[in-house]
Amino acid sequence: MKDASLCRDAGGNQMKIVSITMSVLILFAMAASLKALPPDETLPNIRCESMRAIGWSYTFLPSTFTAGDTVTIKYRLVNDSSVSAGPFQVGLRVGGTIVDRNAVAELVNGGEDSGEFIWTAVCGVPVEVVADCDSAVAESNEDDNVMTDPGLECSQPNLALRNTSFSGTDPSRVKAGLYYRFAARVYGETATSRNVRVTGGVVGGAVLLDRTLAVMNPGDNETVDFTWEVPEGSSRIYIHVDPDNTITESNEGDNRWELAVTGVAISTSEERYDLSLKLNKMPGLRPVGAKLLVPAGRALTISGKFRGATGAIRDVTIVGVVKVKGNPPQKVYSTTIHHIESLVVPFSFSWTPTQLGETTISVQVSPGPYATSRGVRDSNPANNTDSIKVTVTKPKPLLRKM
Repeated sequence: MKDASLCRDAGGNQMKIVSITMSVLILFAMAASLKALPPDETLPNIRCESMRAIGWSYTFLPSTFTAGDTVTIKYRLVNDSSVSAGPFQVGLRVGGTIVDRNAVAELVNGGEDSGEFIWTAVCGVPVEVVADCDSAVAESNEDDNVMTDPGLECSQPNLALRNTSFSGTDPSRVKAGLYYRFAARVYGETATSRNVRVTGGVVGGAVLLDRTLAVMNPGDNETVDFTWEVPEGSSRIYIHVDPDNTITESNEGDNRWELAVTGVAISTSEERYDLSLKLNKMPGLRPVGAKLLVPAGRALTISGKFRGATGAIRDVTIVGVVKVKGNPPQKVYSTTIHHIESLVVPFSFSWTPTQLGETTISVQVSPGPYATSRGVRDSNPANNTDSIKVTVTKPKPLLRKM
């Protein structure tokens, strides 16, 4: 009896093993049959058929897009099932976030729908069109709802400040009370930038420069500058391109320039001009003997250049005086030139003689009112004046045709 019981137990165990094996085989068979089943035709299938990114002008290729460009994203959807779908939303997904949506009321079985999104290009993020972006519709296939344009590329521009300068020689010892010029050159690199704002001035103080450059193409450059009357003591000035950071750049580290400036009080004896002026020869006038003959009523252009007001940006006054022999002198021209920084500064004015006789045209340059108010003097006034002598004659009578 003992042996028979053991046999039954052994036989029972064998039956259990066979039962478990059959169950596993049945499960595998069921799984295989499920895979072989066609998609559930009771559910719709919204498929994103195509996506194409084009420029606003519909003329340039995606590879030419730059950050900030206006891009039109066009797409087409199809419902390749026998069941209608809707309503649902089509989303524009940028960098993993839905940034815009289009509503579709219904996409009938076998139907198509197309639309577009307007996008301001940003570099370095994936851009996708997502059908049924909120998963409002149960579909037979959820894996064909997303489409991207493989040709969509974006180039980041770069703006750089270079060739920075100021009109003095030593920023740690600047003559207080005088104007100085601070300048830099803005360079466009890599790709086009639009509406480039540039500011400058005193750190923590007045804004003295605020310009907008409409377009900066790769290779473009533009000089920006401002003038500032340096006070006594320590200050910092700056020039900053894209201060609001509205343009995404490949390098944000070369957009700002700062300079420490120390204004030092100066005595009148330290601050002097050494002005010199020279008139040009008047074109079209031929000497007759030792005289330059000029017919009355003919306009003359008096021109020349002066030098000697450089260093700090300063001002000069130019005065033109005409003296006809036997008559008192008459001022015919006067102007003040501000913010001088060039080594040689040209000038010109026009004068028409009306009185006959020997005439002396004299032009003088001197420190302007701003420089004078700061106690600036000219160290050698003898070089400040130049003159030309002409003889004004009666105009020749016009010949009448017979």
